[in-house]
Amino acid sequence: MNILKAIFTLLAILLAYNASATQYKFVGTNNHLETKICVSAGNNDLKKLKGLIYASQEGARSVANTIVCNNLVMAHFAHKYDADKTFEYLNQRTKGKNKIRENTVTIQDIARINDVNEEVITIYVSTNK
Repeated sequence: MNILKAIFTLLAILLAYNASATQYKFVGTNNHLETKICVSAGNNDLKKLKGLIYASQEGARSVANTIVCNNLVMAHFAHKYDADKTFEYLNQRTKGKNKIRENTVTIQDIARINDVNEEVITIYVSTNK
């Protein structure tokens, strides 16, 4: 009986966490390669991000340190929108002064209950080029 209670408790926590997650939709304001790179970073699409970086004929370090997405360094942009895969990739390639230190503590309220039909927030993306 205790195992069943534990399973239901875990399921309730997971449902509460998923219900409170904010969803973002990224839309480029132009068709520039740099904007596409920012959109893929925000969408947490690491495979597409790497392909676009390759297409830019620049190194990943150069891209991570020169392209600015909505006035944010790319790693900060990915971090702001909880794009964990692209954030980790970009943050490793970002200059020291712009890195986000991972030894900070983050507290998330996973018990917060939001409307399950939460709307998707559209973010319009522009670059510095």
